[in-house]
Amino acid sequence: MGALLALLAVALLMVAINLTVDGFSLVFGPDRFMLGLGIAVVSGILAGLAPALQAARMDPVEAMRSA
Repeated sequence: MGALLALLAVALLMVAINLTVDGFSLVFGPDRFMLGLGIAVVSGILAGLAPALQAARMDPVEAMRSA
């Protein structure tokens, strides 16, 4: 959800820049949208993988106690 909000904020910022700066045009294509979304998904998976692997190696009772 955060990635979509960030992409929306970037799109709104680009519109504001396009409206205020003469002779300057920024374009936000679908390829850039997918790239940003892909980077956000991969970074989210990698950030969640380390704690999940650590918890998977623990005894379930100990994992619940440390949470």
